[in-house]
Amino acid sequence: MTKETRWILLSVAALALGVLILRPSWRLAKRTAHEARARESVRSINNAEQQFARLNPSLGFTCDLDDLRRGGWMPPRSSAYDYEIRCDGVERPRTSYLTFAYPADKLPQGVWGFSVICSDQSGNVWQN
Repeated sequence: MTKETRWILLSVAALALGVLILRPSWRLAKRTAHEARARESVRSINNAEQQFARLNPSLGFTCDLDDLRRGGWMPPRSSAYDYEIRCDGVERPRTSYLTFAYPADKLPQGVWGFSVICSDQSGNVWQN
């Protein structure tokens, strides 16, 4: 084996080792960025809900993302999270709601211990 061949093999081995070591860090950074975008989207849903309730005092808050879209809310262009809004009861005007974001790939990967980002009419955002 020539000296050049040994250097090539050593370089390839070092590169492979580097990839194995850095891969978990890359996943963590990616997940953290997705979570930050999801928190920002939940905040934008809160703002859209407040505007919807101001413009529709007889209805109050909406439980439908399509209503918010028609009102001007722009959903994330691409997101690793899905978004939902839930309301209790059928009272009018609605005075409360719960919005949450959860990882879009949770079921295909069989993941059940995933983190959910939540908010309500208070505007506070939290994560379990």
